[in-house]
Amino acid sequence: MLRHSNPVVLCILQGGYAYHAQLCQRLRFPLETGYLHVSRYGENTTGGALHWRARPSLDVGDRTVLVVDDVLDKGVTLAVVIDALKEAGARKVFSTVLVSKDVADRERPGIDFVALHCPDEYLFGCGMDFRGYWRNLPEIYALPADLEHP
Repeated sequence: MLRHSNPVVLCILQGGYAYHAQLCQRLRFPLETGYLHVSRYGENTTGGALHWRARPSLDVGDRTVLVVDDVLDKGVTLAVVIDALKEAGARKVFSTVLVSKDVADRERPGIDFVALHCPDEYLFGCGMDFRGYWRNLPEIYALPADLEHP
């Protein structure tokens, strides 16, 4: 599906960078990599308004795109990104996340590739942060609930 399509593999910054790097090293065919930067969390533990910090770094017109993100919660960010890529002329858009949380009120549950599933807990490590820190951890940790809203 991707191998013969001259794909663009886009990382959603900042959280998707660790998964994007690991994934791209495992894809053994020609591809271009790029990024985009959107955020709903900032230093909060709950999502807010979506802010575009950088639009896609490569032209996606008439290209197959694989969007790589860290975690799928309600699906708000990923839905906006996929719609924006389609509006920019992408031929086909696939999506993958490192972690898909078991969230009941997801806006668009469809995701093409999921590495891990987990309960709905606040996660950090492997690119995911807690108030800007701990993205560098090589493992994924769940934040104790009493620290989410001190």
